[in-house]
Amino acid sequence: MPLSCAGLTSPARLACFSESYHASVFCRLLFDSFGVIECCPFAETVAAGWQLTPELVDAYREYAIARQQLVQYRQVTLPLKRQMLTDATAQTRLELAVLNRRLTDYQPFLAVGDYSPVRTAAENDLLTRNATAQRLRQLQDADIALMRFRGENDELYHYDVLRAALRVRAAHAALGQ
Repeated sequence: MPLSCAGLTSPARLACFSESYHASVFCRLLFDSFGVIECCPFAETVAAGWQLTPELVDAYREYAIARQQLVQYRQVTLPLKRQMLTDATAQTRLELAVLNRRLTDYQPFLAVGDYSPVRTAAENDLLTRNATAQRLRQLQDADIALMRFRGENDELYHYDVLRAALRVRAAHAALGQ
């Protein structure tokens, strides 16, 4: 009985990617418990000589996952990290501005004595300002490092996609297709 992709479990659903040129390969998958499953609208375009083996299906699944991880990194992970660093940097700058204003406001009252509550509050704010300034430098360094090494990370994801594509080619070669 034919089923659509919506009713499939996770591994079979990953095999149903219609945006790739390999989609027609998965149009007819044979599963013992389901019978024939039609995964995509290209069901009639499958070449009659194609043989689907577990190795080939696993290779295509690995390829689809590698491509998905590359897209996930480029379109979700990297922009999300950049946005989090930008937001944290902006918040830290605001905190630093408030602490600097407080320290300026405390100046007239510091002449009262060495053990006044105002002096204690000013010293606490001075320590907090120094820690905030350090955190700001760390966030700026993290942002620079993220942008500096994004190409290398992107390249690693590309290698995963290429390795998976070679596995698909080897599975096809083993079948003589």
